[in-house]
Amino acid sequence: MSIDINEIEKAEGLARQCTQAIARILEPGMSEADAASLMREWLKTQGVQSHLHRPLAWFGPRTMLSGRSGWLPRPGIQPDYFPSTRTLSKGMAYALYCAPRLKHAVAESLHCDHLGPNPDYAYLVSLLEQLQQDLCQAIGSGHTLAQLEAGLHGFASRHSLQLRHKRLPIAHWIRPYDRQPDTGYANQRLVDKLASMTGNPMPAHLPSSGVPLKADTPLQDGLWVVQPWLTSARAGAGFRSLLKVEDGSAVWLNPPVSAADMALSYSA
Repeated sequence: MSIDINEIEKAEGLARQCTQAIARILEPGMSEADAASLMREWLKTQGVQSHLHRPLAWFGPRTMLSGRSGWLPRPGIQPDYFPSTRTLSKGMAYALYCAPRLKHAVAESLHCDHLGPNPDYAYLVSLLEQLQQDLCQAIGSGHTLAQLEAGLHGFASRHSLQLRHKRLPIAHWIRPYDRQPDTGYANQRLVDKLASMTGNPMPAHLPSSGVPLKADTPLQDGLWVVQPWLTSARAGAGFRSLLKVEDGSAVWLNPPVSAADMALSYSA
C-alpha cells in the first residue's frame, strides 16, 4: 500500500493540534483519564474514527516513565502507562500523547508542558528545542547511528539528565516509517485490524521496517521516527516526530517543539 507523504504529514499535524488544544484547557483537578478522554473526543470532532493506540496522559512523576520496559510495554506486559486517576495541580508537569489514524496514515504527537510556574520543568522542555536542532543538524550532516547515539548520551550527560531509552539501541527510537502504521504499542486486536487493512502481517513487538540498521551507517533517505526522552530526578520530557531525510538534508515535517523559530532544515 502506497501512502503519500502529504497524508502522513497531515496526520501528524492533526495529532499535534490535538495535544496542543487539550493542553490549553487543562485545569487543576483534571485526571490523566480526563485528559486522555478530551483528546479522543477532540479527534472525533475532526473525523478520526480509529487510533494506533488510545490517547495517553501522564502527570507529575509519571512523566519519568519509570518502571516500564523500554519505551512502552510489549504485548503481554501490564500497560501501566495507560491514563490513571492521578490529578493535575498547579506547577505540575504533564505529557500528552496521541496517535490518530487518517485514511491509511498513522502519525503521533507528544506534547510536554507544565500547568503554572515550574522553572525546572520549563528548563527541561527548553532543552528539547536544543536537542531537536542538534539532532537535525547531525543527521543532515551524515552522522552515523553510533555517532547519533553518542551525541544523545553526551547531550544528556552535559545537562545532568538521563535518556529513558538507555537500554535500547538508537535504531529503536530513530527508525524508518516505511509506509505502514507503526504497531509497536498496539494490542493484538489492533495489530490484527491493521494487518487486515494493509494486507501485511506486522508483529507488535517489531519495528515497522523489520530491517536491521548498522551502527556505522548514516540514516538513509526516507521518513524517520525520532523520539528521544530526557529525565531529571523528578520529571521527564520528550518529543516524537517525523523527520524527512533526502539528498543530504534533514527537515522536520512538523516542528516537534512549538517554538516559532524551530522549523529548521539543515543540509550537509
